[in-house]
Amino acid sequence: MKSRKILLAIAIALCLAFCAVLTACDGGSDAHVHKYEETVIKPTCAEQGYTLYKCSCGEEYKDNYVDATGEHNYVDFLCSVCYAIDPTAPNTEGLRYDRIMDGSAITGYSVSKGSAGGNTYIKIPATHDGKPVLQVAYQAFYNCGDITSVEIPDSVTDIVGYAFRACSSLKNVAIGNSVISIGDHTFSGCTSLPRINIPDSVTSIGEYAFDYCHGLAKVTLGNGLTSIENRVFENCSNLTSINIPDGVTSIGDYAFYYCSSLTSVEIPDGVTSIGDSAFRVCSGLKSISLPNSVASIGDWAFCFCSSLTSIEIPNGVTSIGNGVFSDCHSLKNINIPDSVTTIGSGVFSNCLSLKNIEIPNSVTSIGSEAFRSCRNLKSIVIPNSVTSIGKDVFYDCGSLTIYCEAAEKPNDWDDEWNSSDCPVKWGYKKG
Repeated sequence: MKSRKILLAIAIALCLAFCAVLTACDGGSDAHVHKYEETVIKPTCAEQGYTLYKCSCGEEYKDNYVDATGEHNYVDFLCSVCYAIDPTAPNTEGLRYDRIMDGSAITGYSVSKGSAGGNTYIKIPATHDGKPVLQVAYQAFYNCGDITSVEIPDSVTDIVGYAFRACSSLKNVAIGNSVISIGDHTFSGCTSLPRINIPDSVTSIGEYAFDYCHGLAKVTLGNGLTSIENRVFENCSNLTSINIPDGVTSIGDYAFYYCSSLTSVEIPDGVTSIGDSAFRVCSGLKSISLPNSVASIGDWAFCFCSSLTSIEIPNGVTSIGNGVFSDCHSLKNINIPDSVTTIGSGVFSNCLSLKNIEIPNSVTSIGSEAFRSCRNLKSIVIPNSVTSIGKDVFYDCGSLTIYCEAAEKPNDWDDEWNSSDCPVKWGYKKG
């Protein structure tokens, strides 16, 4: 009887342990089952409502979206929620207007703060002295810390660089539908700005235009853009949502550097180049789809994307630059297409979850430290096509066995290519 009770106790303990594995949220078991708590987020005048489903392990998703209400609560001409300006608000007084000349003729005006820099909102009129207001001037409202909302009329075509830089209280910007150009550093350091809508009329956004906008969570880009310039959204650490329009063909250097809250990005067909460090330290990025139009991926483009688990390199890419996927600690799967001829230095260094990778016969050179500290990499086949290998390519790869199709080390392989003395099988023939 006593032994039967002991067996029963053991059975119950095993059952409880099994259930714990099923429900535990450590992400470390194939039997893991998420237990989501639901939170209903109500819509506001400017933001959608939705249901947030979140597991204690951190996994979450949103569903049941509800449109924004569009119903503002204006207090002293500003919405108390989104800071939109009341349509009945008067135009801002005290602004400065400088003439824009065509020869001896006045074609319009360029506007700047004048004596209005201490206002809480700036509503720019469409005309001044019977002529259109065409431009927001260089450094027009630079470092105006009291401004919370700006309305730019449809008459304006050009927002010149640094126009609203370091407006640290700015929470709402309405950009008119005739704006074509947004200059360098225009909204740089607007740390309180939560969202921005770029109209379809805009064809150019300058470098650093929104860098260090730490509060910026949602960006809607218009269909007029053809490129994402260098460092446009650098250090927008709370950015979670952005669309890249179909007309964009290039993404510049450091364009999304340190956008650590960005979890997914869809890059449209037509993009041909991704610049150096374009998505560097996007540590929350879990998925990104690269279209076949991409031919060039810059150095360090996805390094320190520590949540990225898999990526497929398009068939048009011929060279994988230096450090492109270094320190992608969660990267488990990657496909290198037959178009690639060069694997740069440090490309997969510190990819701690990478277990297997196939190098195609098109590859002729592998850069130094390409697979450094890939500690879970079990095997790799180096085809005969590889004539050049750099130093310390497999340094600190303690679990690795290397299979070389060459019968012996080729002359152009660095003498310290295998400095950690991983086991090597020469003359390997693929089954």
